[in-house]
Amino acid sequence: MTAASNIVMHMRPLQRWVNTHKLHPSRDRHHPLRVTSTCWQALSWWRNWNNLRLSSPLGRPHRREVITTDACGTGWGSVWNGMGVQGVWSSLWSAAYINVQELQAV
Repeated sequence: MTAASNIVMHMRPLQRWVNTHKLHPSRDRHHPLRVTSTCWQALSWWRNWNNLRLSSPLGRPHRREVITTDACGTGWGSVWNGMGVQGVWSSLWSAAYINVQELQAV
């Protein structure tokens, strides 16, 4: 397991907890949340300093792929290996900050 997949695996409990609140990405960005026992449990791996110092080499790439993505206030697009895909944001995502949209496009 790579270091990146290990981190993602430990992010999921926190992501699930945040998603239970059904917050709007821009309208509720300053909405305070009470840290519950469920949240505290989701953060348990991150509170262990030894886990934060763990790392593993990613290794040499076997091959390279280039994926180009872009986003704007109305939609997103991506090109890989000469094939493109594009879409229009839902009302929920169209209100998000451009940085959030760019990450979502990836």
